[in-house]
Amino acid sequence: MAAAWRTVVLSALVGLAVLRLGYLELTAGLGAEAWKNALDNTNPPSSHASGAHAHRRLLGVSSTQELITKKPATGANDSHAVPTVYVITPTYERLTQKADLTRLMHTLMVATRTASIFWIVVEDAPGPSKLVSSLLARSELPYAHLYQQSAKGEDVHLKAGATRNEGVLYLRSLKPPPHPDSVVYFADDDNVYDDRLFAEILTVRNIGVWPVGYSGQRRAEFPYIKNGRVTGFNSYLAYLRRFPMDMASFAINIKYFLREVPLLFDPKAPPVFGETMLLESTGESWDTLEPKAANCSQVLVWHIQVVKPIIKPGYDRGNHIAEV
Repeated sequence: MAAAWRTVVLSALVGLAVLRLGYLELTAGLGAEAWKNALDNTNPPSSHASGAHAHRRLLGVSSTQELITKKPATGANDSHAVPTVYVITPTYERLTQKADLTRLMHTLMVATRTASIFWIVVEDAPGPSKLVSSLLARSELPYAHLYQQSAKGEDVHLKAGATRNEGVLYLRSLKPPPHPDSVVYFADDDNVYDDRLFAEILTVRNIGVWPVGYSGQRRAEFPYIKNGRVTGFNSYLAYLRRFPMDMASFAINIKYFLREVPLLFDPKAPPVFGETMLLESTGESWDTLEPKAANCSQVLVWHIQVVKPIIKPGYDRGNHIAEV
């Protein structure tokens, strides 16, 4: 029995080593020149469409993205002229979509008491949905509503990579550009956020990091801190990734997204490597990471496992509620 277990463990380690080697080959072949050529030397793109189509040529994403609407909140017409947290949220149709987006919307509305927030919601769909449009219209947030049909295929591994990229391309299209002290945060709609997190994010000058609750098969994934600096990570597969962090555990200053060679996700990144590949593209190291949330001692964001509601056939018969 012990020999059998040793065989299983050895096979798993060999598989992880092969995955890491494949990842290194992928990142080595995707240098700045490749990005620059793929983007047709846009610096930055003169319009959202040109940058988006160049990006799609590189990653093979369909071209059904469009800016739907943008509503400044009352008195926020100059929201891009002040330091702002740009919250990019990918979303897709499912039974709990409205509930998840409503929870996040109200968190962001509360967070505006201490931080300027602009919400960019990107639907993974061939067109805008009435559900998302209606929810955004009644929010008190400045927002942009986009849609982008993700490419499908065996070589597309990073969930919501294409939709997150559409949010980045929208930011690059803003004229005049966002305030240089603004920060970008990728906030999935099925997480729970403490409103205090967004004031912390607004202080990020390069890359800010913090713990995430209920992540990586742990009570929390977190960076190890010594003398105010990141020295390592307690996280899933930390020994395989240079930046072994969850999507919810970091925010990046907007300057990295507005460079000539933009910071973008690769939807073809191997599983669990999307975040580290993005962060490695910044050119930063652990030394420049900025611990937030009381020196990474507080949890201000959680992954939650929502149980899919059980809807029994026939029980909804005669139900007058059109949308849940």
